[in-house]
Amino acid sequence: MRWLAAAFGALYIACVWLDGAGTGLPDKLLPLPARTFIQVSQLFPHAAKDAIEWHAKAWRCDGGGFQELDLAPDFPIHAGDKENRFDRAMCFYLRNHTVLSAIDEYLVRAEHKAGRPAIGGVMLLSVRIPIPPPGTDEERYHFKPANDYPPSERRYWYVTPSEIRDERCAEQR
Repeated sequence: MRWLAAAFGALYIACVWLDGAGTGLPDKLLPLPARTFIQVSQLFPHAAKDAIEWHAKAWRCDGGGFQELDLAPDFPIHAGDKENRFDRAMCFYLRNHTVLSAIDEYLVRAEHKAGRPAIGGVMLLSVRIPIPPPGTDEERYHFKPANDYPPSERRYWYVTPSEIRDERCAEQR
């Protein structure tokens, strides 16, 4: 029985290695249910190459122009999972204009209600931060403004139309 188990173990390891090396031999020899157990080297063939961070910039009515908006007061982080609703909404609804314009309206109202400087609209964007290769020394994470990243790593998803920004700023004066 020991020899049979040892032979089976050696055959299994050989199949995993052959599959990981890309020989295609296990695909030709083994049925699909058996191949499922040897494809361990392909668990994440489409793993993320970038970490995504979501940002918002606010159009300041007093100075004009977009400035980084602190989202912490309006989207508190959940204690158990360290995730906020802004990140979830942007992750799942980044192509849904209705949701993005609702986030825009919410942020404008929240800034006004909190007594912070008036804003007329927002710019919602993501920053794609390249994940370094395994083993690379990396500095501890700290949040940086979107402008600290190169333009090639920024992607803009929504900007409040200028007519709406002007109208909101006029109302708040």
